[in-house]
Amino acid sequence: MFGIGFGELLILIAVGIIILGPERCVDIAKALGKLWGKLQREWGDLKHDLSVDEDVRKLKEDLSAGKEVDEIKKDLSKIDNDYRDLKKKLANKDDDKQ
Repeated sequence: MFGIGFGELLILIAVGIIILGPERCVDIAKALGKLWGKLQREWGDLKHDLSVDEDVRKLKEDLSAGKEVDEIKKDLSKIDNDYRDLKKKLANKDDDKQ
């Protein structure tokens, strides 16, 4: 815990009690406990928000990939249409030769 050993922590608590008095130490401990709880909640909210942001980024990437798939489908459709046109032209040429 911040590089402070158990013995050093006890010394800090004892000095705090001597300087501040037992009544104020209790109030300060309550305030620090509330602050610690609030920090933990905020940290949890931040981690959740970052997780949601990561999910949104992945969805955007997937949508971008989907966009590429749509472009490929359009290209394939164009190739298919060109193939059909060429097939018709070849069929017409064969009919003209007969």
